[in-house]
Amino acid sequence: PDENGNVYVYGIGDISHRSNQTTMASMYQHFSQNIHFYSKKHPEAAADMYAFMAENVPEKFRNASRFTYPMLAFLATGFNPDKVKPGKSQHMPYFYTPRFGFLSMWSGRGRNDTYASFRFGGDQGNHQHYDDLSFTIFKHDFLALDAGSRTETDHHHNFGCQTVAHNSLLIHMPEEPMAPFWKAWSHKPDGKTYFNHGGQNKKVRSKALALHSGKDFIYAAGDGTANYAAAKCKEAVRQYVFLKPDIFVIYDRVTTVSPDQKQEFLLHTTNEPVEIADGIWQADAGKGRLFMQQLLPRKAQVNKVGGPGREFWASGQNWPLEPNLQYLYAGNWRLETAPGEPTDKVRFCHVLQAADTGTVRPVAATVRSEGDEDVVSVNGWELRFRRDGKVGLTLRHRQRTAVLDNIIEKGAVNK
Repeated sequence: PDENGNVYVYGIGDISHRSNQTTMASMYQHFSQNIHFYSKKHPEAAADMYAFMAENVPEKFRNASRFTYPMLAFLATGFNPDKVKPGKSQHMPYFYTPRFGFLSMWSGRGRNDTYASFRFGGDQGNHQHYDDLSFTIFKHDFLALDAGSRTETDHHHNFGCQTVAHNSLLIHMPEEPMAPFWKAWSHKPDGKTYFNHGGQNKKVRSKALALHSGKDFIYAAGDGTANYAAAKCKEAVRQYVFLKPDIFVIYDRVTTVSPDQKQEFLLHTTNEPVEIADGIWQADAGKGRLFMQQLLPRKAQVNKVGGPGREFWASGQNWPLEPNLQYLYAGNWRLETAPGEPTDKVRFCHVLQAADTGTVRPVAATVRSEGDEDVVSVNGWELRFRRDGKVGLTLRHRQRTAVLDNIIEKGAVNK
């Protein structure tokens, strides 16, 4: 936290992206409510939360006067502030909640570490966007972010909540109805019809396929096929690999009903991305730098969208935010990777690397095809993805090999 007790959040879901921050006092408040409601059923988790609060929330941010709702200190009788004292809190490699299909990961818990998230699975639709299979990456600043924001303009329901505003996958189909979303109080219908910009039209039908972790990697896989219209999508599967401390390998299997339904991989950044070599892109944010290496498809088109008047371009127009407010993390640019020519089956593969602005070039990454697998080599790792059939990954590093199939590892929710 900074001196005022502000901490960054991932910026996921139905929130404003003006600062992507919350307060330690608010975090303390939410922890106290969780303990109040669930400590009897989950006493070990409650003990861990007490220890975490003592370790991470300075005492000056704990008193009831700093709560958003001070009366909660008197209503949350299942919470005992005297138990907020040092203990043995878990140092978890990740946290995954299946209700919201949200996975958060980190290389460590310091200011210079890398933090990331991935959305897959989930059966809770409240305040959620059409953002299945999306991810964020933070190192020093938000390098790959959820774009758009909760606002009082039509941006709120025609861009910010739609798939196009997230680091996910698009499948375009002419005149597909816009996915419905709640509208701000200021909304005034203009009588016009706006169509879906290639996005999902459902929220809670995806499947969590796999979640595995080791001391130096986290692997997750999700099947988002059912969140897209059946008239355009036969398969939308993403495999997301975090190679600690700062490399991400993302492999996507996308199959459409028709070859003319264009498929796109999206990456949103705050500042303008620049191609520094063939297929290698760089985008800075604060003291952080993100590299993207586009490996598959081999003859891809990478389109850059953004800049003044096109920051939130979708459905044939720009959807601006309120002009009198500052949104630090609503995104201004995006990269769209698409096949070089129409096809009904595409395999995307991208390697992303989080770094500081002193890093001039990313680590080398290559891909080759062997039998029914696409094989990625990067920084001493070898990753074998199956192009078709059962989703799986064979991960090799130095003298060890891990075969990672469709299994959610035991205890994943409590990690």
